[in-house]
Amino acid sequence: MIAFLQKAADNFLGRGDAAITVPPMDGPLKPNHILDNAEVVAELIGGSDLATDGQTLWVAQGRRVYKLSESHDLEQVADFPEPITALAWVPKGGLAVVLAGRGGGDKFVRVYV
Repeated sequence: MIAFLQKAADNFLGRGDAAITVPPMDGPLKPNHILDNAEVVAELIGGSDLATDGQTLWVAQGRRVYKLSESHDLEQVADFPEPITALAWVPKGGLAVVLAGRGGGDKFVRVYV
């Protein structure tokens, strides 16, 4: 009976086997600082998605798709009638663009760039 009450108290107070803690960040769980330490090459307010083919970075912002040039400028490559909800690079060439549709349905467009 005492063990039952002890377990109930541990569950209620979050201690013992019922404790929920975050392990310290050591060993294989060290934080990854790659993004924190990466060089900022361009800034775009309101960007909604990114895609890459391994060499070029494609950025969606609102209804437009931009390409990051070698000089780190954003060059507009496409403009759509509806907002872009997703981007993905298609391995055989082209950029898959998903547009927000009316009535909750999305539309898929393939752009060859």
